[in-house]
Amino acid sequence: MKEIRIRTTLPLLMNDLQQNLLPNGFDNLSEIQQKATLLAIKSQVTGVADFHPNIKLFVERMFGVNFHGNEDTFENISGSFNEVVAKMSVEERRIPLRIFGAVCGMDGRLRRRVRAESKRLSIQCSEYDKHSLKKWRDYFMHGTSIPL
Repeated sequence: MKEIRIRTTLPLLMNDLQQNLLPNGFDNLSEIQQKATLLAIKSQVTGVADFHPNIKLFVERMFGVNFHGNEDTFENISGSFNEVVAKMSVEERRIPLRIFGAVCGMDGRLRRRVRAESKRLSIQCSEYDKHSLKKWRDYFMHGTSIPL
């Protein structure tokens, strides 16, 4: 039931979400922020072993084109999200961390692997809240305020 509700509400929230997470667009991020953002999405997708339609919609809006043209982008990017984020400054990693929480929340399925990664991120990055995944899911399900 949660997945159905999230699947129907996300398209309505997409403009606000895009303005809040990527106000200047994906192309205006630094190279390391772009890599961390792609790894955040890839990490969530591999964590649940499925590409949720909401995430596909978000990626299409983020790149501004059809997703099928960008499948190679995800397959060719290498590295660990945690390792890349660890090398970034607090300000640089703000966007990738928020996007990780958002894509996990827009999927709605907070699997053990994704929750464990969130916990590791909270230990590694003091500004990251390990409960942000549930806050993002609540945003998509119940319309609560966008998590910081």
